[in-house]
Amino acid sequence: MNSHSSQNQNGHHVITSSRSGRSLIDSSDQSHADKTCPHCRQSLKEGKSNGDAFQTKLQSVFPNAYGLEEFVFQSKQTLVPKGFYPHVNTLVCVGLCRDEITSPFEEEIEAMWGQAFICGSLGGMLFCGETGFSAAHHHAPDDGHFVYYCFTHIAIDHEGNIGSVYRTRSGMKEKTTACGALAAFTSEIASGKLKLDFDENDIEMSMLKKHIVKHTDLMEAVEMHQI
Repeated sequence: MNSHSSQNQNGHHVITSSRSGRSLIDSSDQSHADKTCPHCRQSLKEGKSNGDAFQTKLQSVFPNAYGLEEFVFQSKQTLVPKGFYPHVNTLVCVGLCRDEITSPFEEEIEAMWGQAFICGSLGGMLFCGETGFSAAHHHAPDDGHFVYYCFTHIAIDHEGNIGSVYRTRSGMKEKTTACGALAAFTSEIASGKLKLDFDENDIEMSMLKKHIVKHTDLMEAVEMHQI
C-alpha cells in the first residue's frame, strides 16, 4: 500500500494512495478479500491482517489523518467564505516533493482550484526563492488571491512499515523509500559522516540538509555521537 502523509498547521494529515489518489481509510476489507493490497498489489501474508497493519500504524502516528479528497474539499470550504473562489479569483501554489507518488495530491488540488504554480522541491522544501515567489504572486488574478498547499511526505507500506513504498506502477518489485531524500540524509546522519558543503551539482539536497541542520539540534547530536 503506497501512501504518504503530511502534516498541516492544525496537526492534521493528508493520506493518499500513489495508485489512485483515493482515500485509504476504508481499504482494509478489500485487501482481506483479494489477499493482495488494492493499492500496491503486494501479496498479504496468510494469518496476518496486513490491511490492519497499515491502519494500525496510520492511526498510531497520524491519528487525525484526512483522506486527500476530504482535505482539499474542506480547505476549499473554509476559504470560499473568505473570498477565495476556485477557477475565478484564486491562484493555487503547490509545494510538494518531486516524488511521483505525491502526484495524486497535486492532481486533486488542481481539479479543485485550477492549474497550479509549482514551487516544491526535494523533501517538499520551498526553494524557488524571491524570483519564484514574485512570479507566482504576479500570476494571481487581478484583485485576486493565492493559496499555498505545502507538504512533505512519508510512506507507510501495506505491512505498516514507515518510510517504505512499493512503486508497482513503474514496474519496480522491491521496496523503496519515501521520502527518498530525507531517508538518504537519515542514513548519512547515522553514518556520522555528514557532508554539508554546498554542492552545485546537487543544489536541492544541499539546501535541504542545510535547512534541517539550521532548525534542529542535529550538529550537537552528531558531535555527541562522535565523542
